[in-house]
Amino acid sequence: MAVEPEVAPATEQRIAEPSISQEQVQRLEEATPKISPELTTEERLAEQPYVSPEELSTMAREKSKEDELIYLPQTGETISRRDPYKGTILAEKKSEFDDLQESLSLIDDEKIESQEEIVVPENRQVFQVGETYGSRELVASYINSGMLESQFDFSMYDAGLNAFGQDLSFEGLQSQLQESFNYFGYHNMMGIISGNHDKPRFITLTSGEVKWNEDSKLAGWTREIGSPQAFAYDRLSLLLAFNLTIPGIPVTYMGDEFGMPGANDPDNRRWMRFEDSELSQLELRNRSIYSKLSELRTSEMSILFGDFQFHKVEDDVMAYSRAYFAQQTIVVFNKSKTQQQVSVDLRPGFDYSSLANHFGNSFSVDGNTLTVTLPSNSFEILTL
Repeated sequence: MAVEPEVAPATEQRIAEPSISQEQVQRLEEATPKISPELTTEERLAEQPYVSPEELSTMAREKSKEDELIYLPQTGETISRRDPYKGTILAEKKSEFDDLQESLSLIDDEKIESQEEIVVPENRQVFQVGETYGSRELVASYINSGMLESQFDFSMYDAGLNAFGQDLSFEGLQSQLQESFNYFGYHNMMGIISGNHDKPRFITLTSGEVKWNEDSKLAGWTREIGSPQAFAYDRLSLLLAFNLTIPGIPVTYMGDEFGMPGANDPDNRRWMRFEDSELSQLELRNRSIYSKLSELRTSEMSILFGDFQFHKVEDDVMAYSRAYFAQQTIVVFNKSKTQQQVSVDLRPGFDYSSLANHFGNSFSVDGNTLTVTLPSNSFEILTL
């Protein structure tokens, strides 16, 4: 009779937790942000922003092998201890990782609960604007019957940031706007944004409080981002004048209407200031300009439904018009450091005797030529 050989019982393979000395534990506890159970979800996030397991995994792969590592029992991963933004400890032991996960679960529960409470009334249409980062071709693929009605046009946001926030030529902005027309049409409903929760504030970048090539999240965590320089308020008004007079749907990020400063998330989510007493003179002026721009946007048929034609595009000067039957709007920009007299060849077939300006800059019409005198970093809107 054959005797079967004895088989040794299988042993379970486990990932060993790295040993940590008492001195290391004490140092980690001192450096690790603590989350109080009495805090609200918003306060929890302010103390210790959520980092997803996917992001943790990515950070672990990118970190040097010589970097300090830590074992996470929940995911079975060994990751870097160091937060890339503040240099603080992400998680040191299971209880602290649980706190992080608890914050996430609270947020998820609130999102699910809020979604369940949303009820669309009968006979009420919902207009959806999507947020997709990528090429225009990718963005456009989500817009169709039964899909999204609109998307944020991030390509135009980047183009506006370059043209009005930096000293890049208006010719680049013209090219990008024409490309958006090619994809979405001259009468489109794309969201033309001034900024959003994933970007540093336009006015802060333009002013130089946050550098164009630095980590804008790190900037918000490690230093106080102060008030912008005066010229940056003018540049912000130029951007908003552009956004509110081109085809599409202007989407102004809260606070941009007066010039709220801020680095990247979460510094770009400061408490909103509504009262006049809370705003500086520059902020009050910018808000007044934005209010007038909004009135023109909603009252001028040529801005709402008109065609679009460029008249002049140079490095620091740009002019375009929009016409709807006998009505016309002409928009002229000067982002140079000196006053400019901008001459524009007008469209034929219109009576320009009633042409009116809305922002106080002098102009004249001689035959078929419009001349507008614009100070540095200013614009004018004229209407028939």
